[in-house]
Amino acid sequence: MHEFSMAEELLDVVKVNAAANNAKKVTSIKIRLSEISSVTPDALSFSFEAVSKGTIAEDASLIIERSPVVVRCRGCGLEAAVNIPEDAINKIKDIEGHDHEHLEPHFFNCSVSLLSNGGIKGGLEDIFNCNNCSSKDFDIINSDEICLEKVELDV
Repeated sequence: MHEFSMAEELLDVVKVNAAANNAKKVTSIKIRLSEISSVTPDALSFSFEAVSKGTIAEDASLIIERSPVVVRCRGCGLEAAVNIPEDAINKIKDIEGHDHEHLEPHFFNCSVSLLSNGGIKGGLEDIFNCNNCSSKDFDIINSDEICLEKVELDV
């Protein structure tokens, strides 16, 4: 379960933020998770609860928001969120899991795609046409990202 190692990494980042602000307690943590991320929110929450026991972040609320995949058209430069149907999300995850080496997402690079465009792009080509110029040629701006949005502290 890679969610456990991700929970440990998240806790490390949160503890650094807490120490830098002389916090007594972490009360809540908000992260943004791509809708096509291979991370299971329930598993991440469970793992975070386990790794945060006995730390400054014990009992902190972990708020997980889903974010859409964003693409940029190579033809005209338009950036757009792509509404991906559930069956297509599963197809994309299958492509990503079998054809490409999985890279563990990190909580530091919130604007960088962390997977090869090939796997995800292959799954989106049937769905995406630019609303401006009808092109199917695009780059994925975000895909499997996990971003630490906010840490609330009791100081």
